[in-house]
Amino acid sequence: MTGLTASYVTLHGAGFTDPARTPFAARAAAAARAGFTGIGVQFADLAAHGGVGAVRTVAADAGLTVTEAEFLGGWALAESVAAPSGAEVTLAEAARAWGPLRVTSGEFAAGPADPGRAADRLAELAARLAPWASPWRWRHSPGAPCATIPRHSTWSGAAGRRTRG
Repeated sequence: MTGLTASYVTLHGAGFTDPARTPFAARAAAAARAGFTGIGVQFADLAAHGGVGAVRTVAADAGLTVTEAEFLGGWALAESVAAPSGAEVTLAEAARAWGPLRVTSGEFAAGPADPGRAADRLAELAARLAPWASPWRWRHSPGAPCATIPRHSTWSGAAGRRTRG
C-alpha cells in the first residue's frame, strides 16, 4: 500500500469543474486496486452519491478512508461564525464522520483572500488547510487579463497553522 490519497481530480475523468464521469464506487475500487489507502471527494460527490455517510460506506467497502475534501474557496466561508455557510456545515458533518481531513483550497475571486481566517475556521472542524498552488488565478473583472500570477505567500503562510487534525 502506498499510504497516499487518490485525489478527486486523479480519478474523476473530466475537467476540474465538470462532474465526474465515473461513479464514486468505481473510482474508489480503482484507487484501491492501484494501492491507494485514501481517497478525496469533491462536494459535488456528496450530493450525487447519497451524502457523507453513503460516501464513507462506499470508500470503506473498497478498503479506503476518505482523507481529503475539495475545493474550498473564500466564497465558501460565511461572514459570521454563528451562521456557517453550507460548505462549512458539510465540512463539519464530513469531519465528524470521516475524521480529520485535508481541505484543498485556493482563491479564484478577484478580491483579497484571507487564508488565515480559512485556516482558523477549518481548525474548528479538525481539518487541515492544503493550499492549492497554481501558477494562475481567474479574474472576473471586465478588461482584466483572464489569468494573472497570484501572490501565494498569503496561502502558504496559512498552511503552517496548527489544527486539531
